[in-house]
Amino acid sequence: DGLDKHKLSVDPSLLHQRVVNVIGIYEDRGGNFRIGVGPMEEGLVCAFGPVKDRKKVSDFVEELGTTLGEKLTRSGMLLAKEHRSLVVAALSGTLPELLRRVEKNLWSLRLMFWRRRAIDIQRQRLEKIQNLLNMSVSDVKAWRNFDAVHGVVVVPDDATSSWVLYTIVNGLPRSTHQIRGDWRQRLIQGGFGKRLVKRMYKEIKAVRDVTPPTKVELARMNAVMWWIHYGKSKDSGVFIEIEQLEHLISQKITAEATGEAGA
Repeated sequence: DGLDKHKLSVDPSLLHQRVVNVIGIYEDRGGNFRIGVGPMEEGLVCAFGPVKDRKKVSDFVEELGTTLGEKLTRSGMLLAKEHRSLVVAALSGTLPELLRRVEKNLWSLRLMFWRRRAIDIQRQRLEKIQNLLNMSVSDVKAWRNFDAVHGVVVVPDDATSSWVLYTIVNGLPRSTHQIRGDWRQRLIQGGFGKRLVKRMYKEIKAVRDVTPPTKVELARMNAVMWWIHYGKSKDSGVFIEIEQLEHLISQKITAEATGEAGA
């Protein structure tokens, strides 16, 4: 709102540099898709990262475009609708599973030549992408779908000598809770942690808005992902994945054990 009312020579968000580079899939107003490497931008459909070597990954995207026969532009690689599932599978690490399904379909359709030919072409593309992943990008296993990041961020609040807990669902902060004392013990006592996890899973399962994130949501997602990957050590905070949180609250932790965990 402030940017709409005041003219500034520098966008305040650029001063913080709290963004992460990603491999992003974007949709424009015309319904066209593209892949770009860099901070998350408007039109984002899904993002994979963090990208540590932007030049190396940009070269990978260019090679991927050549493999799929896609057009490359200054803003990234154009992406045909029929190739979206292949690219998402490659970036999310589920390509081998998709390849197995395709090979199973080839066997079941061995007598239907016309259909078998189409699936065989898809299999060949999958194999080329898999070879490309194996050869081009060494940190591919580090990529994750930011849209599937769920958990809690816990940071100290020095002003009140307490802890602030943020729930993170689909990469975005959803709720805030002030906790005094030992936050691990607080999660276990009174069923607070169980209620928190139950509410988060309900939000995860809820039908998501199909429209791309707004500027405000992108800024928040950029900040959250930057903090998780680069900033938590500076703030003496912690990020706990939802599965780890479930394990934590399921343990009957004594006050003594909690103290050891805090140390």
